[in-house]
Order: sequence, then C-alpha cells, then structure tokens
Amino acid sequence: MSSTYKKLENSQIKLTFKIEPDIFSNALDEVYQRQKGRINMQGFRKGKVPRKVIEATFGSGYFYEDAINHVLGKEYEKATTEANLWPVSQAEFEIVEVTEKDGATLTATFTVRPDFDLKKEDYAQLEYPRLPESIVTDEDLEKTLEEIRKQNSRLVPVEDRAAKQDDVVTINFEGFIDGEAFEGGKSDGYRLKLGSKQFIDNFEEQLIGKNIGDNVEVHVTFPEKYPQENLSGKAAIFNVKMLEINETVLPELDDDFAEEISEFDTLEEYTKDVRAKLEVQREQMRASSEERRMLDALARKIPFDLPEVMIENQVNNMIQDFSNRLRQSGMSMEAYLTQVGQTIENLRKAYRKTAELQIRARVILEKIAEVENFEVTEAEITAEVHNISEMYNTPYENLMATMRDSDKRGLILDIKSKKAMDLLVSNSRASKDVVEVTEEEQEEIDANNIVKS
Repeated sequence: MSSTYKKLENSQIKLTFKIEPDIFSNALDEVYQRQKGRINMQGFRKGKVPRKVIEATFGSGYFYEDAINHVLGKEYEKATTEANLWPVSQAEFEIVEVTEKDGATLTATFTVRPDFDLKKEDYAQLEYPRLPESIVTDEDLEKTLEEIRKQNSRLVPVEDRAAKQDDVVTINFEGFIDGEAFEGGKSDGYRLKLGSKQFIDNFEEQLIGKNIGDNVEVHVTFPEKYPQENLSGKAAIFNVKMLEINETVLPELDDDFAEEISEFDTLEEYTKDVRAKLEVQREQMRASSEERRMLDALARKIPFDLPEVMIENQVNNMIQDFSNRLRQSGMSMEAYLTQVGQTIENLRKAYRKTAELQIRARVILEKIAEVENFEVTEAEITAEVHNISEMYNTPYENLMATMRDSDKRGLILDIKSKKAMDLLVSNSRASKDVVEVTEEEQEEIDANNIVKS
C-alpha cells in the first residue's frame, strides 16, 4: 500500500491512501454474496441473479460503496501504520476515485498528536516541590483499625428505643409537592443510615428520635441546582413509615477478631501487618503524588497547542472510569449526581483541568521516548501482555490472538512512555530538596489520588 499525507492546521492530517485492486475486487465479491439474496429480478430465482447482470442493470458502481466500507477499517489502519500516524479523532473520509480495475483511492482527514520541539535539557532537571517522606503515626494506625472494625460490623435489630444517629432504619416513604405525589419520590422497604447524608436537606435528622411504627411527616426543600429541574428549589413533604431500626455493632479489637479476619493468631501480629501495609500504601501514594507533581511541572514548562478532541477524549475516559467504580460499589452515575446535587456537565468541568494536564504529560512522555530513541524488545512486549492478562483476568493466549497491529503499536508506545517516566524519576533523584506542601496543595494531591485510585 502506498500512502501520502499533508499537514493541515491545528494538528490535522489529510492522508491519501489506496485500496489495492485485488483487495477491492475481493470485497466486491463478498458484498455481492451477502446481498444477492435480497435482490429480485425478472427471469431469475431470488438469490441467483449474476453480479454482472445486477451491475449492468443498476450501474457498474452498484456495490462500490458497500465494498469500500467492508474493508475501510482495516485498510485505514494499515495506511496510518505505514505513515506512522496516530489518529486521536474520528476520520472524515472522501472517495477520490474508484474502479474495479484500479481499486479505490480515498482521503482521510483527522487529528493527530501535536508535534513540537523538545531538547534533552528541557527535561533533564525539573524543578518542582518534593513531598516529605511518608510516616505512619500511631493515630493513623488507630484510625485504620477503627475503619477495619466498621467494615466488619454487623446490624442488630433494636425495638426498645428510638432511632439515633448512625442507626440503619428501614422505611416506606412517599413525597409530595403542593399536595401532589411526584415521580421518583416513593419507595418501600428502603434502608437508610441516619447521618449518611444520602437524602437531601435535613431528611435524615427528622427521623432521629422516632420509633418503630411511627408515621413521620418530613419537611424538606430540594437544592436550587437539583438535577431534576422540576424539583429544583421546591418545598416537599414526605410521609414516612418507620418499619425497622438496626444498630451497628462493632467487633471487639482482640485476638479473636484478628484470628477471624486474618491469617494471624494475635492482635499484636495483625496490628504489625496492618502498619507495614499502611506504610507501603502511604509511600506508594507519596511517590504517585510526587510523580504527578513532576509531570505537572513538565506539562507547564513545555507549552504547545493541544487539540481539543484529546482533552474531551480524556474527560470521557475519566467519566467512564468513575462511572465504572461507582457501579462496582452499587451506585449508578445518575444516583450519585442526584445525591450530590450535580450535573454531568459540572462533573466534566471539574475533570477538565486534570484531564488536560494528564494528556499534556502523556504527549511529552511520548516525545521524550522519541528524543531518547528508546527501543522495545519482544520480551518486554510479552511481559507487558502478561501484566495486562493478570490485571483483567484474561488468558494471555486470548490477548495475543486478538491483538491487532494498532494494538501492538499502542502497547509499544506505552512501554516507551514508561521508560521515559523512569528516566524522569531517575533524573529527579538528583535533587532531594523537600518543599513544605500547603494545605491547598495537599487537598489537590488527595483529590487526584482519589481520581486515579
């Protein structure tokens, strides 16, 4: 295949490529075989009309468009690989010329990663605030053990007292605005932890002090920016029936507890293990946060125009990742947005700054790999595929069997980017200055760690 391309403005490329005659001819035959059963012509049984008769009747190009579409994806991928181009947007295709004898010539216009000048001195010594070494205090350990106790708690029904903070109550409820029931405002047998802020306004607080069997009239006001516009800012009354009250009971922190939830026989042994794991986790978070600071500094140091489509794609990926994690915890994106009183547009705006920095850093890492001329061995590719197979619990052989050329190109680029990252980390060790982190900076670090976790 021969392909040529021309650079346009704003990181766009116009690629001209050809579908060779033999490939196009085979595609025409395959399309004909698929479609002939739907073509009726006088004098022929259904499905038995010769291709040449169909083309003579309806035109020689009757099957051309379908034949092109049949092989377009594979041929376009071959063309971009041959030209060493990395599309980051959907392509717009245009047919230049096509005949069965000569095949088809097309153009594809799409956006690619931006190109820019980069010198080794640009990334040899990066200046950015270092984080102090992570230390696990006794207080940190106590908080972690308390969280573990909560995770292993059990609910015990209570009938001899009123509901209090942190109880889990089972209720029936129905909401009304101006005396009219509204959609989505009714549920039976709903379990609610009092104090969880799962419901709007002070709904939960009004159930504290109520007993099993009580009918409670709960008065609330929906937030002004509530996702359901018909409810925004509206006062509502919920009729609530108290069905059950359950108390959360925490296990005793003793040897029996340690033996029940771990491989250790004593609380002392288990506590040492928890501290050791907490130290590893804290150090990983610190190292990850420092790497992010380093990449942020790199992204800000090396300016270049970033195509909007790359930012939007990254925001989409972040939204999808967040949605998947919500789903794993048993909550839908819609329920989460309703709970926090936000919209998907607001969430996209919140992710945008981080998305742009991440994409800039990624593009720069790829450029560093190019400048350093990193090579990737087959052994490294095999090892990376094994890592992916373990991560997604998919057999290695299945991954290798389904890997396309573009997948392998992407995998190689990922490995090179990791090498670039290792190089930056190695260079950064030359400077050990620790800069105190402000409260605002720490919040940003924690937020980004949550996003990435």
